Amino acid sequence: MNSEYNPNKRFYRKILPNINDKVVCKCINISYDGCIVNLPEYGNISALIPYKELSKTRIKNITSFIKKGKTFIAEVINIDSDKLYVDLSKKSVNKNEEIEAENYYNKSKRVNSVIKRVSELSNISAIEFYDKYIWNLYDNFEQHPDDILYNYYNSNKICNFADILPTEIMNHFNNVISKTYSNKKVNLLGKLSITCIGIEGINAIKNTLNKIANEYPNISISLFSTPNYIYQLYDDNTLDNVNLVNSAMNKTIEYIKEYMDGDGKIIEICKLNNENEDKLIENSLLENDSEEKSEYSDDNK
Repeated sequence: MNSEYNPNKRFYRKILPNINDKVVCKCINISYDGCIVNLPEYGNISALIPYKELSKTRIKNITSFIKKGKTFIAEVINIDSDKLYVDLSKKSVNKNEEIEAENYYNKSKRVNSVIKRVSELSNISAIEFYDKYIWNLYDNFEQHPDDILYNYYNSNKICNFADILPTEIMNHFNNVISKTYSNKKVNLLGKLSITCIGIEGINAIKNTLNKIANEYPNISISLFSTPNYIYQLYDDNTLDNVNLVNSAMNKTIEYIKEYMDGDGKIIEICKLNNENEDKLIENSLLENDSEEKSEYSDDNK
């Protein structure tokens, strides 16, 4: 058993994930059996990804394919509740499942940071706080507890914590919620390549982008470097807005193809976090263009 494992530091009521669950895992070692990982959502319990479950293609060099310390999403394919064994598969997880699992994990991680801090200030254990006040939210509401806490911060009280939390904890809880959710919004960037070498050329591109701007008013579009354009959205629901940006870019491709020799291709969708570090969410191209961005202004329309 991994020395870092501590069931009292898990995010959820259950000790182990279920079969077919998608979980975040961190590579801690490569053995003759496969890749040994920790599951941070489950108190850093150890799990194994057998070699045959790492990739759909042949791996020439395992240490180049997956490095110690790397974090990724995998699917649970086998568990032994008595021995606390978990087997995973990395190759069975698709891009959409990665995005959804990462989004869920980030929400749970944010909730965990709130619970950890409030419990420290209130002199109770985090696991006790979870058991008394939080795990029921996972069980009884469709919304993730992170969304419930965020709505509570914005005075939309799906759950009124004043009714369930003792008075001596409530002040700590409100202070931590305020600090945590005041900067929750994320910045999503989508990059799309648009071309039209037909007779209508640049006018076709301009007309297409104008239509998209009208249909998706919350998304701003700017020229990155010809023929690449940036689609930008600043909001608080990562998964929904990844889908929205993706929809806008696919609609752009649909419209540009109505013109002779018009075409488009999604390059990537990235999330800019609060520390201003780009994190790849979805990438359909391995190469990223590193040229500087310039504005697609009204003057260019």
